Amino acid sequence: MNVFQKFFYSLYRPDIIGRLRFQGIGKTIGFVFFLMLLTQIPAAVTFAVSTATTVTQAEEALNEELPSFAISGGTLETEQEEAYIQELDEGRMIIDPERELSEAEWIAEDNSIVLLDTKGFVVTDGERQTITYEQLGDVNLSDEDIAGFADTFSSLLWLFIPIVLVGIYVFTSGMKFVGITVLSLFGLIFRRFVSTRLNYKNIWVMAAYTVTLPTITLAFIDVLAPGVPFTFWLYWVLAITMFALVFRKLPVPKSKQQTHEH
Repeated sequence: MNVFQKFFYSLYRPDIIGRLRFQGIGKTIGFVFFLMLLTQIPAAVTFAVSTATTVTQAEEALNEELPSFAISGGTLETEQEEAYIQELDEGRMIIDPERELSEAEWIAEDNSIVLLDTKGFVVTDGERQTITYEQLGDVNLSDEDIAGFADTFSSLLWLFIPIVLVGIYVFTSGMKFVGITVLSLFGLIFRRFVSTRLNYKNIWVMAAYTVTLPTITLAFIDVLAPGVPFTFWLYWVLAITMFALVFRKLPVPKSKQQTHEH
């Protein structure tokens, strides 16, 4: 059975997951890395596109004839008294230190860069990411400094995105192994209610394949409906329920079957 067949059957066949308990740890770890790679593809594409879009927006906006401004002491300083709005190819750039515009006007476009008095935010495909100027530390930044930084960052984008994606992949894979280990502890409890002999290695391997369904389910939710609440609890309800079904479908040893027949 190849990795794709294991993936497919792990989605809905608890009996097949039970049969995989004899598989080696190495192959199981490889399957987990494959699963995480598969589920990270949508997030990786979204991150790469949104990052590239944001940098492109920033470069375009800063290359326009903006009113001069500086960020100092956690606040935005500019001689521009009225709100400044610059239409871009993809969205708009807004400088509004007096907050004359409403929040609805700030996010009227799916893509925009907004600088307010004490914070700024970037809207990418309707998703807003906010940063307060205090988070930048005790620095003084002018519009020219930011333009230079944007140009430098843009030139290193091809290197930055892969490094971040690899870091995210390693971190999420590590967290998945932690989750599998936690789920296997439930398996030690379930083992008491079955007659099949199981060691911890068997239980851990079954737990690794059991998480396929909840992992894929949450990946779809993140893509189709990001921000849905209680996904953590949904994951664990699915994982524990599926794991219980795996134990229920384990074959009864022949000696036990003969005892029941007599």
